[in-house]
Amino acid sequence: VGTHSGYSYFLTIALVFVFSCLILADKQINPFSINRPVRQKRSSVSRYMALTGVKCAAIHTAIYAGVQIVCTYIYVDNDIMSEKGFMKVMPLYALALFTIFTVSIMFYLVLYVFTGISYLAIFITVAINIGIAYFVRGDFLYGGITVLDYMAMGEPVNITVFLIYQMINICIAAVL
Repeated sequence: VGTHSGYSYFLTIALVFVFSCLILADKQINPFSINRPVRQKRSSVSRYMALTGVKCAAIHTAIYAGVQIVCTYIYVDNDIMSEKGFMKVMPLYALALFTIFTVSIMFYLVLYVFTGISYLAIFITVAINIGIAYFVRGDFLYGGITVLDYMAMGEPVNITVFLIYQMINICIAAVL
């Protein structure tokens, strides 16, 4: 597992994986469907879209983190993984990825409703993610995925601060 706190990794997440997550969400979420508002209230439709977005983020996170776990166990000795506490850190890493994907999907939904063009909303969301990943790159949004670097260097992870930042990201997604 390479570095998870460099510019290139943040930009890879912001460009490639957020883009693929938004494409997955776009195929499942359609806020302009005529059938839903006829059968349900607007609040039910909004809740359905938000829950579908969260489900898409969870599926994308499970696939992405699962592939990393499997590939790491194939190529790295189990003794090294247990010594470094790899399986203790991976749920934290998956939580950080989940919050990135959830915030991105919720922002995409807001843009999609305002613009009415899904691909424009995807490109604007990816561009904003690239800006956050490149210019902010602190504890906000992308800072949680550096937890694997702390594990590799043997530094302790302050789980309380990590969870507070992830709760802030989830609150941002909830507001969106």
